[in-house]
Amino acid sequence: MKSFYLIIFFGLGLLQGQAQSPDVLLSYAEDAMDSKQWPIAFEWAKQAYESDTTSFEAQAVLAVCAYEIKEFELSSRLFLRMNAKDLGQLQPDALFYVASAKKQMGEYEEAEIYFRSFLKKSKSTNPYFKSKAKQEIKNCLWAKEYVGKIDSLHHYRLPQKYQHKEADILPRFIEDNVHFYFKSEGHWNGSFIQDTVVVVESNPEILAVSVLNQLAVGISNQNGIPKLVECQLNKDSLWTTKKEIELLNEDGGYVGMPCLANIDGIITLFFVSDREGGEGGKDIWISRFQKNGTWQKPFNAGKKVNSQDDELAPFYAQERLFFSSSWLEGFGGWDVYYAEGRPGSFALATNAGKPINSNFNDWGLSIYPEKNIGFFASDRPLNDSTSLPPCCTDIYAFVWQPKLDSIPTKKDSLMLVVTDVNMQLPIKLYFHNDEPNPNSLDTLTTFTFLETTTNYFSLKSKYISKLTEQEKDNKFIEEEVSAFYENELQLGINKLAKLEQDLLVELKKGNHVRVTVRGFASPRAASDYNRRISLRRISSIRNQWMQDPRFTAYIQSGSLELIGIPFGESKAASDVSDDLFNEKKSIYSKGARLERRVEIERVEIERILADSICLKWNETLSYLGRVKPGSQHVISFELTNCGNTTLYIEDVESSCGCTVPEVTTTEILPKEKVTIKATYTVSQKSEGKEIRFVSVHIKGLPTQILTIESIVTR
Repeated sequence: MKSFYLIIFFGLGLLQGQAQSPDVLLSYAEDAMDSKQWPIAFEWAKQAYESDTTSFEAQAVLAVCAYEIKEFELSSRLFLRMNAKDLGQLQPDALFYVASAKKQMGEYEEAEIYFRSFLKKSKSTNPYFKSKAKQEIKNCLWAKEYVGKIDSLHHYRLPQKYQHKEADILPRFIEDNVHFYFKSEGHWNGSFIQDTVVVVESNPEILAVSVLNQLAVGISNQNGIPKLVECQLNKDSLWTTKKEIELLNEDGGYVGMPCLANIDGIITLFFVSDREGGEGGKDIWISRFQKNGTWQKPFNAGKKVNSQDDELAPFYAQERLFFSSSWLEGFGGWDVYYAEGRPGSFALATNAGKPINSNFNDWGLSIYPEKNIGFFASDRPLNDSTSLPPCCTDIYAFVWQPKLDSIPTKKDSLMLVVTDVNMQLPIKLYFHNDEPNPNSLDTLTTFTFLETTTNYFSLKSKYISKLTEQEKDNKFIEEEVSAFYENELQLGINKLAKLEQDLLVELKKGNHVRVTVRGFASPRAASDYNRRISLRRISSIRNQWMQDPRFTAYIQSGSLELIGIPFGESKAASDVSDDLFNEKKSIYSKGARLERRVEIERVEIERILADSICLKWNETLSYLGRVKPGSQHVISFELTNCGNTTLYIEDVESSCGCTVPEVTTTEILPKEKVTIKATYTVSQKSEGKEIRFVSVHIKGLPTQILTIESIVTR
């Protein structure tokens, strides 16, 4: 297990420190802060604060130091206390640090509220913090959406014998050996793993080497000034400077983290620089190696990659530029992203997702598709029950099976559409208390969903006022309610509009679309009443489409079918009150707001066959509900030939190796039935929503898509 190097410092230092005055201890802490020795600064600040807990300055210094060593809980608690005491006068950026700490702890909902409060109430004059807070609100919303989605990649921390105490970074394959760099006693060292042994190049002349064919580029850091250089191996197999790449270096500026790639036969260099002409901070820049042996003038990778913050560690593979950033939509700290395309035409960057990213710092990814392996560095906590926060970066690897979860050889466009649409679900749409049609026993309504939400938006100030009356000490009510209105309420409307566009495309093709909507209600009224209001809410969705000219004809013809399932409050969270006299908890609280909703939970799309052919399935979607990792399920689908022509099944295949289909016969006579079984084995690594498909290829007919859906819970 890694430990903080400050433990050595404690042996004598703390005994001496205990005899010092708080002011002297604070001066020691500030000196350590100036040199960014955060663990040491934290211990001096902690002593200063314990010596005088009334000292605002000691509390402020300790809060900053705690944040820097990732003691986020302590840091947020101290900053909140300061903000309540001085109302942001002496520490106007306190709420920004609170929000940032909450985000690093994965508490995205609270983080968003504090970022909102910082923007609205803080007297901060820091333009970067203001801009960053606006972006972080978007990032928190993104993280809440994606935090439960887990990638199937198998990842693991490299064994302890390959890791070092301070930092391990930039893992890369060079000549079948894993090269990386580590920091020891303040100095960077080069190393590589050879035959399970770490070979160390102490204090190397060249760092961050990237090799392609006969060309190698690295960073020479002589006299503390980084320079991009072409390099070569000497007789002792050490990297040495061959020549400086003068065009790519700037006096006094930063350059680093080179990566060579072959793009359409042209050697291309990606590197990091803070030169003028960028988007802000350190950016990713690009240069091409020309036929005359010189390098092209570098150009910026563009706004779809670079941001106001730093972007680091570029790596190009499979027409994707991988890099790390702390600005874009992510889980916290540094995340790994990729931008598809080529220099000059990159698409918007996409978060690489979990498990590569966490709410800690994850960066320096390199990937080798031909070996089905990749590497990255992360300071996420170790799984060893230690109470210490992570102090340093470790090297991780991830591997995958080349054909796992691949799309079948016989690609079917409808399968891809169904997959894309269902991965957007569930879509949650929210309602005000007892809406629509208050105090009614009807199960139908004439209102549309958007009509009910127009009323809901008009009640925002009332929600804030009611909650403020009952929670006088809560200074963040306005931010919490605003976040609900902008995120949950408005986000549901936006997602519904996107779904409608997707469904309209399929309806225009003549396909049949079936949408399943489930209703919910808070437990404020009797169960039968709540069941009825759930049905009214489902009815408002149907009305929405019935009164939309784009969908009216499809609803009337039955091409667009809505299946409603009322739940009442039988599934309401146990902490939502049913007390009629406690309006705060039963109407205005966030818990009650979240219960009053419908969820669009499933979409089925079927092709309409010619009149002379008749197929009838007992079902095309099997919803298994909650299943356990490692469990096995056998699902039977029954197909009836209800026409007058014999049908022939040419092939049955699944979307992944975890689902094995079998068919009892390949010839279906008129009026006969055939059973298609699918054995679905849930992966031990799975969690969350899973959708699996079985494709039935019938001669002369479009592919029939059977869907197996489940929610994997541990």
